[in-house]
Amino acid sequence: MQRIKTNKDIKTNPDGELQRGLTNRHLQLIAIGGTIGTSLFLGSQKTISTAGPSIILAYLLGGAVTFVAMRILGEMILSNLHFRSLKDVATHYLSHSAGFMVGWMYWAFWIVTGMQDAVAVSVYLKPFFPEMPLWVPGVAVVFLIFILNSIAVKLFGELEFWLSLIKIVAISLLIIVGFYLIFSGKTYSYEFDNGVSRELSSNIANLWDKGGFFPKGFTGFIFGFQLAFLAYTGVETVGMAAAETKDPEKTLPKAINSIPVRIAIFYIGAIFVILCVVPWDTISNSGSPFVGIFSTIGIPAAPAVMTFVLITAAVSGANSGLYSTSRMLYGLARDGHAMKRFSELSKHKVPLKGLFFSMIIILIPVVLVTFTSSPMDAFTIFASWATGCILTVWIFLLFSYLSYLKKYPAKHKSSIFPVRFAKPLSILVICFFAAIIIIMFFDSVPRIGIILAAFTLILLLILYKVLIANKEHVEKL
Repeated sequence: MQRIKTNKDIKTNPDGELQRGLTNRHLQLIAIGGTIGTSLFLGSQKTISTAGPSIILAYLLGGAVTFVAMRILGEMILSNLHFRSLKDVATHYLSHSAGFMVGWMYWAFWIVTGMQDAVAVSVYLKPFFPEMPLWVPGVAVVFLIFILNSIAVKLFGELEFWLSLIKIVAISLLIIVGFYLIFSGKTYSYEFDNGVSRELSSNIANLWDKGGFFPKGFTGFIFGFQLAFLAYTGVETVGMAAAETKDPEKTLPKAINSIPVRIAIFYIGAIFVILCVVPWDTISNSGSPFVGIFSTIGIPAAPAVMTFVLITAAVSGANSGLYSTSRMLYGLARDGHAMKRFSELSKHKVPLKGLFFSMIIILIPVVLVTFTSSPMDAFTIFASWATGCILTVWIFLLFSYLSYLKKYPAKHKSSIFPVRFAKPLSILVICFFAAIIIIMFFDSVPRIGIILAAFTLILLLILYKVLIANKEHVEKL
């Protein structure tokens, strides 16, 4: 019978290892890029109109939970430096079936996310190139990032470094401009997306003068909360990237520990500025608040500049998606949970066949969706599906941590990156993620995604029982 490779096997087979070609510089920016995506640039409008100023609290709470979850993941990854994916963590501390489902659920999450971001590029460029077929830019972007990823992991790191840098600069400028408007006390002309201009005055009192801090009540806060949390999905990429990072014992803790600062600056700071500059009850009609705020200080090219930033965020998401899916296929194949060819590495130590397969899967919906009457409607369903997948993955990982604490208490005590109050915090985060799933189920469109995610999980369990469990000797790692 075929025996699943263990971490001991991997250790004695260095030629089959992924290349540690990422530096601390790469990992830090990948971590930042994972927490700054299109959800902030595009999703801020919807989250603010749903919850009002209380969305600041939602981002703060969601960021705190994300940080705790990442600390937990970081401790588990550093407990065994032979882990190459999230699937390895679940396999090692739970079971092979758990690893199988985590691997394929995470692969599905990034496939859908990569598809969305690739199509988003096409949608963003449509006004500038109206004659160009809608699918062309998305396909071109996917091919470009495939080529760069196939050469060496360092090029993935370089591309993500510069894409993340552009997003950081854009948000930093927004915050600077926003604080200038707040403290200058000047009135300004704010142009809405319907072409109507209105004289507004920036004031911190905008946080409570328009119906209070919770103008939509607790219900509005709850629904806004689940939308705000979605902005943080993707941050776990930094954990996977650690497998290809030099000196992960130093770089991974540093990257994770900087998450609160990044959240405070890039999310809380940006949303705070937007809400002070533009009254929350007008944002629902204002298009992108990022574009509007830059326009207030007389930047005529603000729409074009922000389109470039949006494209950058989308390309960054597609880049992370292709990277993550190829590494997940690599890990699945090494454990016999996917075709063996996906475990083969190129001369540059890149899982090229897995990379190519993921690219093809991403390209199919990119081409098909752009022929529909409203591509953006399909994105909403796909986004909720992806969210259901990633929340399921996180719940598996948190149960893996509880198993780790029970089976390896000595490892936890001697860890170089331990989590304080480990067991109660992990249980609290599990309840938090479960609550988000329940909240999404009571919203009409996200409900479809949650049902699809549940169907995906059930299908994977059936596939494992039929194709894997009865045909191999499963050995504990």
